[in-house]
Amino acid sequence: MADTSGALQRITDDHGPLRDWPIVLIGVALAAAFVFQTFVLGDRAVDYGVSAQALREGRWWTLLTAMFIHAGLFHLVMNMSALSIGAPVYQRLGRNLKGTLLFFALYFACGLAGGLTFVALNPNGTVPAVGASGAIFGLWGALARIGPGGGVYPLLSQAVWRHAWAAIKQNLVLIGILFVLGLLAGGGGLKLAWEAHAGGFLTGLLLIAPLARLAGLGRSAQARPWG
Repeated sequence: MADTSGALQRITDDHGPLRDWPIVLIGVALAAAFVFQTFVLGDRAVDYGVSAQALREGRWWTLLTAMFIHAGLFHLVMNMSALSIGAPVYQRLGRNLKGTLLFFALYFACGLAGGLTFVALNPNGTVPAVGASGAIFGLWGALARIGPGGGVYPLLSQAVWRHAWAAIKQNLVLIGILFVLGLLAGGGGLKLAWEAHAGGFLTGLLLIAPLARLAGLGRSAQARPWG
């Protein structure tokens, strides 16, 4: 049998195309879920989104499935293009087994927190939220605290505030775009689940420091305090 260890090492080392393979895997999973949603679930895909009504009905698994369902191809492409934001986060946690497990824990914790935040702020809601945006905004929140040397910035620092303000502005722009598109389509305006974005972002902000310590990389970055 041929020795493939050398080839495997070349594609998974720090310069190989699969050096950030967990992010690639998430992207593949999102694409596969969209194909399944489109050709198998059809109109029933909405039942896998998360809402207060879904949780009241005992469909707790929608907190997870909502992270893989998307409201169209454009929504999917936007989220998949944003996944690259997780590369420096994965690097910070370490490209090894422990770092990989911590990265997936961060991603799914932020996604679940985003769904719970959406439900908490819409306790009587019946319209479900779908998409991986909560988890991706969580990666953004984690990135906000990662310094250029790989250390973790303090929570209250100018570096963190710059990222937070950028996230707020992006949500405002998206809300405006979706509202206009909805009006042009003859509806009442499309809505953005900004609550899930906020919940994911804040969770990423809070979790990256303890996860970095668990990864054995607890060194703090130098940063000017906020304010």
